Amino acid sequence: MTFTFDAEFERDSVIQLIDDIEKCKSNNITIYFSSTGGIVSYAELLIDYINRQKKNILLIAYYFIESCAFDFFIKAKCKKEIKDTCITMVHLSKPIIDGKMITKIGRKKHPQHIEFFNQIDSTNKGYCEFYRKIGLPEDYMKKIEKGEDVKIPVDLMRKIIKRE
Repeated sequence: MTFTFDAEFERDSVIQLIDDIEKCKSNNITIYFSSTGGIVSYAELLIDYINRQKKNILLIAYYFIESCAFDFFIKAKCKKEIKDTCITMVHLSKPIIDGKMITKIGRKKHPQHIEFFNQIDSTNKGYCEFYRKIGLPEDYMKKIEKGEDVKIPVDLMRKIIKRE
């Protein structure tokens, strides 16, 4: 059976894919996957679900794999392929308050959110450890740690998923 996940990680898109897989009688599932990211908690939910599956799942990345979609694609324990035209990008989490991204300097204006900022910093430290563990080169890591969006070439992605 074949499914397509071409959405951001949000409640409805993740629950829909889980429901589709649950209803599927086939033990062999292919998911064409493209996402620009979304809510990290829902990406983590889908990682957990996929990793608990007894069914054979093949994830095929075909367009965008960005932000938490990158983490999902790497952390999902299943067979994976990536199309030559796929664009992948990683970055660290950025705090958003009232719809506005808050910089390190801007945090001083929001002392009431210090715990939130500390949580983001801790989460980002974990991301950096994960990105190093999977083999992102140090020049990429320097850009990521500066807060930049960093594109990952398809050939490097293939090396990473081959090792995972």
